Amino acid sequence: MTTDKYDGDEVCDAVSDGDDAYEEGRLDEARACYLRALSASDDSGEVPVSRLAVLAREMGDYPAARAWFTRLGDAPDNLNDLGTVAFAEGHLATAEYLWRRASDGGCADALFNLALLAEERGDRAGEVWWLTEAADAGVTQALVNLGAIASREGDIEQAITWYLQALEHHPDMAAFNLGVIYRDRSEIDTARGWFLQAADAFYADALEELEALAELGQLEDGAG
Repeated sequence: MTTDKYDGDEVCDAVSDGDDAYEEGRLDEARACYLRALSASDDSGEVPVSRLAVLAREMGDYPAARAWFTRLGDAPDNLNDLGTVAFAEGHLATAEYLWRRASDGGCADALFNLALLAEERGDRAGEVWWLTEAADAGVTQALVNLGAIASREGDIEQAITWYLQALEHHPDMAAFNLGVIYRDRSEIDTARGWFLQAADAFYADALEELEALAELGQLEDGAG
């Protein structure tokens, strides 16, 4: 979670302590800190409330998450978060309603979530449509997903185009997927270059691919 600026040393310290606990995986302690910050707030306590909402969602306490997010109001980002809670609970119609409201209000992440909803429903055309909308709105993960769909459907050149567009923001996944494409084309040197780029971005699977290519090279040298 990102630490912002707060009014009041007590609130600031409690939120900071909560953020530290959250980063270290001590979630119950984080919740206690955020509740302390909320009780010390002399306003709506928006910062600790938002922390408590996200934490409750992560811990799987969806009723609490819904209550906290609802307390934050009906801004597009909050509606999007409420949609994620509904989706996690299996209330797909509610999730769609909330995400559509959020997207109408300008929340780009809601467009991406509507694509995930379409995928969940097996609506491939809807998934592609929403992903394209999300990509146009600046959600770069949508470019990776569009590349994966194009690859699965055999449109490799289109997949390459999507992955290349995603590289700036997702050098790990995009480079890895490009490596897979060129590996499958037996263009080993090009594949190795992309896997190296993915490994530089700390994508663990790329190391396995590089080891496999190295072993393949040794076998070919031995056969020669």
